[in-house]
Amino acid sequence: MFKGATHDLDEYTDTVTSYIHFCEERILPTRTRKLQQQFTANDSASVWRGLRQITDYRPQASKGQDDKALCQSLSLHYARFDTSSAMPNTSPPPSVTAPMDLTPSKAVPSSSPPPLTITHHHEQDVRRQFARLNPRKAPGPDGVSPSTLRHCAEELTPVFTDIFNSSLESCQS
Repeated sequence: MFKGATHDLDEYTDTVTSYIHFCEERILPTRTRKLQQQFTANDSASVWRGLRQITDYRPQASKGQDDKALCQSLSLHYARFDTSSAMPNTSPPPSVTAPMDLTPSKAVPSSSPPPLTITHHHEQDVRRQFARLNPRKAPGPDGVSPSTLRHCAEELTPVFTDIFNSSLESCQS
């Protein structure tokens, strides 16, 4: 669907990610309805969980109350690992038994580089990777959330497999 409407790989990728963003924006009203249902059901725990997820709220970590005591405790702990220079070194110095051979190797490098192998991704590999994504992670540089990739894996797998393989083929030529 997308490949026929584009001329190069970058445009193809941009078209696919733009469509995914469009679909994500259309889904956001569903979150609002879900939150309203939680309000009417008097389920305050899931309401707060939903609000934290939507706003990406993270509580600030509490600071230690006795920083000076912690510093002293850590200092004493790591001071145990300091070695005193007053202890004599009882190990003998390393001996040199034979001089190093500094003559160049006689091997002649081959005149042609090894042939490149073409890597090809299969749909089941891409689908498996989508299934392994953590939906709570932040979106990547393309802005597509792992949650979307994971939940829409069946629909997106053929498209992304084609993008991956097209990208690899363009590097080979």
